[in-house]
Parts: sequence; C-alpha cells; structure tokens
Amino acid sequence: MNGIRVICTSTTGYVKVNAAGSVDRSGEGKTFDTSENTGGKSCPQHFLGESVTVFGLLDKKTNTLTATRVEQKSFVGSSVVGFAVIDRMLTEERASDGAAMLIVRADGYRIAIAKATKSTFNPPMVGLGEVQTNVWIRYSGRLRADGTILADEAAFSKNDIAKQEERLRDKNEFDPSAVDEEDRQRHISKSIHGLDAHRIPAYHDDAMQQRVDGIGTRLIPTFQRMLSEGDPSKLNFRFQLVDEKKLRDGIALPSGIILVPYQVVLRLQNDTQLATVLADGIATAIEKEGLRELPAKERMKALQIAGTAGGVFVPGLGFVTGFANHAMKNNMDRHAEAQSGRVSLGFLHDAGFDITQAPVTWWLLASTKPKDLKDIKMPFRASALYGILGTTWRQQPILTAKSSTRLHAAEGTHESH
Repeated sequence: MNGIRVICTSTTGYVKVNAAGSVDRSGEGKTFDTSENTGGKSCPQHFLGESVTVFGLLDKKTNTLTATRVEQKSFVGSSVVGFAVIDRMLTEERASDGAAMLIVRADGYRIAIAKATKSTFNPPMVGLGEVQTNVWIRYSGRLRADGTILADEAAFSKNDIAKQEERLRDKNEFDPSAVDEEDRQRHISKSIHGLDAHRIPAYHDDAMQQRVDGIGTRLIPTFQRMLSEGDPSKLNFRFQLVDEKKLRDGIALPSGIILVPYQVVLRLQNDTQLATVLADGIATAIEKEGLRELPAKERMKALQIAGTAGGVFVPGLGFVTGFANHAMKNNMDRHAEAQSGRVSLGFLHDAGFDITQAPVTWWLLASTKPKDLKDIKMPFRASALYGILGTTWRQQPILTAKSSTRLHAAEGTHESH
C-alpha cells in the first residue's frame, strides 16, 4: 500500500465505508483470518486499486506498518460527471426492467445510457441511433458495482472542428525530426514563455525510434484509424524522440505530434511502460486538452495583477498573485492527467498491453532521478489510475504481463524487459 508493507494481527479491526463515508456497522470491529493454511492472522484479501485507509504503527526502518484498524471504502453510488469523446461502442445490456441499455466507452468509463436517462442531442444529431464513436458525450451519473456509470443525463454532439481548433493545429504543425541543437530554447526564454515544444531538439537513434513508432502506431484507436483521410477530426499521429532531460512525460500537440524524451524511454523497464506514455499522449490529443486549457488560462489571467510585487512566477503563465491561481492551475493539471490516464487504459487494453503497468510507469517517472519504486512517493497520477483499476476495471478481463507476452508471441512480436 503506497509502497508500505502492511501487517495485520489478531487484534486488527476491519470495517467497510460506503461512498457517503458511513461505516457499515455490521462489520465494524471484526477481525478476519485469511491464513487458514498457516494458522496465523493476516490482512483480508484485497484487490488491485482497492481504496483502504490503514491505522497503526509505522516502522520507518523496515517501512512496515502494523495495522490496528483497516477501513475499506466502496465508491459504488458515487456521482460522476464528465465530457469526452466516445472511443468505443460496447454491447447492449438489459436493465432490471428488461429494457435495452446502450453502453459506450468514453472518458475512461463504460457509460450506460438507459431508457430513464435524460438524453439530449445537439443538431444535427436527433437521436440515439446516431450515437457512435467520435461523438462527444457530456454525462452525469452514478458508479455501479460492476464498474459502469449509469447515466442520469447525457448530451451528445458531433466532433466538429471549429476555426479556433484549426488555427491551433496549424500552429503546432511542423517537422519535429528536423529540430536540431541550434534550435534549442534558451533558459531565459523558458523562464519567460515556458517550454516551447517546437524548439526541443530531435534525438536520432534508429532502433529506439522504430520501437517508439511501432508501439505508438499499435495504440492508435480503431475509430481514429477508420476515419476517412478527408475527415477533419482525423488526427495524423506522429511520434518523435527528443532530447529534453528535465521532462518525465511526453508532450502531445493538437496536431497529433507526440514528443517523447529519449531519457524517459531509457528510464522505463519494458514496452508496456513506454506504451503507457504514448497512450497518454494519444488520449490527450483526442480529448483536445490543449484546446480546453485556453479558456481556463484566460480565467487565470483575469485573476492576475500586472506588476504586483511578491507574485509567484509560473513559467508559461506569468506572475501568479493569489491562491486562486495556484489552486486553479493544480486543478487543471490534475484533471487533465486523470482524464488522459483513464482514457489511455482503454487504448492500452485494446492494443493488448498489461494495464496494471500504467500506474507503475508514472510512479517510476515521479522522481527526478532513477530510484527503486519503494523509495519514490506515489504521485497523484499513479494513485488515480489505481483507483480506476479498482473500480472501472475490477470486473473486466485484464491482460497481465504473462498473457500479454503470449499474445505478442502469437502475433510475431515480443515484449522487451
């Protein structure tokens, strides 16, 4: 748990907490024995991504916590809202009353559109018969025990490309492989304007580039592949190795270009972890997170006071003069990371990768220098993904590293470790 080894004893109390924070009194104070074969007491069997709060005594030398109380939290019934592109149509299911429900995958969730769902359609859409991949859905609903979101409301609209998006794509269209060391952005420019993706030098290593291209191409979702070349919503995904030692992530541009520092590739342990970074970039581009940031940044600028002494300088955003700006930026970053992470799990799963490696990837990259996982504090990005694995994906078939290797072998490929 968060890199800490937890030990339960015969006196450890175990309770369940629901989404509202109320304790299930029927289980409060009970102890559990899951070590019948050994005759000792141990913690109950948990599942990957389960949310638990553990109280007890921590031995910092051994990084071991002896639990006095364990609280298991269930998120069933939690309210969920979001706005995302439908990236996969799933099979229809039957509700308890026998009525058919449409199941779509969007925002990293399986969303059920039932007869009782209040559905609205932005013109030219007129009904559920037009709901398909590459359509936007704005939804609100509640998490069910099987990991799906039962939508109370859902609004659908076409994935139209507005002039602002066209301009943003054009602005970010360039040949990343042609950027050389002479183009590298100077420190003073970074401090004033923030990192300019157009000025990050390409890193040329044919074998590594082929590996990145192969994995990246494999991850492009089917709905994007199937769009006609003339469809303005089709993204021309390209993957380019770059040299930027301070980055511990890829950079996804609205044009479909995804820049990957070679230092990140070297840090990662296998193809699945590299795929995690690339899938996250693909998700960022598809969900148009760069375009969404524009109005949010305008709101942040409105909170600033030009020339205020004592302001905090945030590269790329100027002087931040109040707590509201810090909170807004943190919320923007976390929301974007959480969404692209959720969506990327679907792309990884569809491409045959072990999605349980996704949180490990961001955990490894959280430290400025390579360290053992046990020596790195788990970042928000990793914990958010573990939470999704423990809710949305808990009852879904997940390809593990072992089964993934067998699949790749059958396809004539292999997983490198």
